[in-house]
Amino acid sequence: MRAAPSVAAMSGRSARRRAGGWARLWPIVVALALHPLLCAFDLNHHVVPPEEIRDGGPAKDAIPAVRDPQFVKAGQPAFLEANDKVIGVVLEGRARAYPIKILNWHEVVDDSIEGTPLAVTFCPLVQGAAVYRRAVGDGQTLVFGVSGKLYQSNLVLYDVNTQSLWSQCDGRALTGPLAGQKLSAIPSTVTTWEAWSKKHPATDVLGIDTGYTRDYGVDPYWGYEHGAEIVSPVTHLDERLDAHEIVLGISADGQDEAFPLSKLAGAPMLLRVRLGGTNLTINYDAGSGAARASAAGERIPAYEGYWFAWAAFHPGTEIWSPAPKAGRRAAAN
Repeated sequence: MRAAPSVAAMSGRSARRRAGGWARLWPIVVALALHPLLCAFDLNHHVVPPEEIRDGGPAKDAIPAVRDPQFVKAGQPAFLEANDKVIGVVLEGRARAYPIKILNWHEVVDDSIEGTPLAVTFCPLVQGAAVYRRAVGDGQTLVFGVSGKLYQSNLVLYDVNTQSLWSQCDGRALTGPLAGQKLSAIPSTVTTWEAWSKKHPATDVLGIDTGYTRDYGVDPYWGYEHGAEIVSPVTHLDERLDAHEIVLGISADGQDEAFPLSKLAGAPMLLRVRLGGTNLTINYDAGSGAARASAAGERIPAYEGYWFAWAAFHPGTEIWSPAPKAGRRAAAN
């Protein structure tokens, strides 16, 4: 018969079990203690009131950016239908399409075209796409992710390099070491896959091999897109148009103007207008929903998305109307 262990032996074993338990638990305890610090953003340096930057629900990186994008050729994406919307970009003669059915789930793609680092972004809450160069003035090439924050009910990005927070709508750093800096925008087009692929038959297309398991055939924002809700408060709510009216927003010479796509549908396909001291050409194709702006024959970046967000960022904006106004001329090309 084996002798019963002594009290001292049992105490020693209990102590070792407790020590072993703490050894297994301490990484979790440390991680939980550090989590607020690791996920916190520097709000001491800011160009907007920090209290206006609000929690959007999902935590930092809960909506994961695509940082290793994989592309397929135009004839290969069986997951795309003719009327699916894409964000189209042409840089140095290279065309790329980023399906919104993928961006709905990721919101940011860190990409490079012909050696130019880009951030291709989409905010489902304002239905707005924006493409920016990721290089900033000090020579850094930033890597962007989804912060989980909202400003003016719009996606707030963060950069991995400095943890600064950035407005997706206007490309400005709101807080952090880079507060006040602006990213350089690149013109892009939101259009149908059919229209884009016909115009750019050699285009690359962001594929569904993102490294994440998502049902890209499901639109998680379908109900929101067909309603009139604003998810998060905005500082300036302009009710001259319905909140979810899609507009083309253009800034030039310190002036802002919104062109409702519903009104452009009845205007000439090439519309000439004057904003400030700049002559602009607006091109709208009602069939594909593609709206573009150019000045002196060159494409310029423009906002396309919900009216409420454009008005919140540009509270003095004008609204274009087909009726001519004094000091502004509109005519078909």
